[in-house]
Amino acid sequence: MFTGIIEEVGTVKLLLQQGETTQIVISAKEVLKGTKLGDSIAVNGVCLTVTKFSADGFCADVMGETLRRSSLGTLKKGSKVNLERAMAADGRFGGHIVSGHIDGTGEIASVSPEGNAVWYRILAPQKILDGIVEKGSIAIDGISLTVAEVTEQEKYVMFTLMLQDCSRNVCGYNIYSWNQIKAAASKSPENISTAILYLLHNLDILKDTANTRTGYVLKSLGYIEEHFTENISLDMAAENMGISSFYLSRLLTQQLQISFVDLLTSARINRAIELIRNQKAVVRNIGIKCGYQSAAYFYKAFKKNTGMTVGEMREFLNFKNTLW
Repeated sequence: MFTGIIEEVGTVKLLLQQGETTQIVISAKEVLKGTKLGDSIAVNGVCLTVTKFSADGFCADVMGETLRRSSLGTLKKGSKVNLERAMAADGRFGGHIVSGHIDGTGEIASVSPEGNAVWYRILAPQKILDGIVEKGSIAIDGISLTVAEVTEQEKYVMFTLMLQDCSRNVCGYNIYSWNQIKAAASKSPENISTAILYLLHNLDILKDTANTRTGYVLKSLGYIEEHFTENISLDMAAENMGISSFYLSRLLTQQLQISFVDLLTSARINRAIELIRNQKAVVRNIGIKCGYQSAAYFYKAFKKNTGMTVGEMREFLNFKNTLW
């Protein structure tokens, strides 16, 4: 067992693959004091057994499963690693109980200084997030840390992307955003999945193309899709279809539970996400390509409707491809 209090930073001197096992040689000094063959040393939080050691380093064998589940799989010659000897029964318990068995890996999404502290925001698979609680303890690269906050915003964004694909297949348009899912979740508070089913039910209504009211809704979606980069309004969409703006507004609210403004915003934000996903635009011109004349207003709308900044979304989409 370990405490998560790092004793020393070592350096990887050699990585030698032998079948399914990799032999790792690490230079160190402090953690070698009192160490014997067969003792345990945590390397970036991973419990490894010392198979050989000298005055300036030690050797350990790493299984394939360990490499797949931990950050050790990314190490190379010259990499720095956090080291800690197994906890002594008569020593001080400065961190928390760390087993040295790794659950998985995450990715640093942002680093924000605050006074003499630094906030790290880390993306992780849902199966890991399910076991993390606010103010609980967690070991990251072997370091004992306290969880300041656990948020489901990544889950919301994942469901938003999934629902966009569903809405595109059902009615031809990406019409939902992170905000719509949050609104639906507030009506169906059991879980986010229930909210998704609620929104999919709304999409099912659009399959009834023989219904005149459904036809107006689909036409309004088509109008938004075609003109969302322009300065359009509910009045202009209604005039284009030859109906009153009041009637169109009521149809959208009844059939989709979304206002015209929310639909227009969703089209613009979803387009921004597509551009980010495809790496076809840089931050300074995404807003213009999506119909926003003000960059500041675009950034504000994007954060409100996705829960992330443009940079965080780019990192999230890249990370998502490696996890799901």
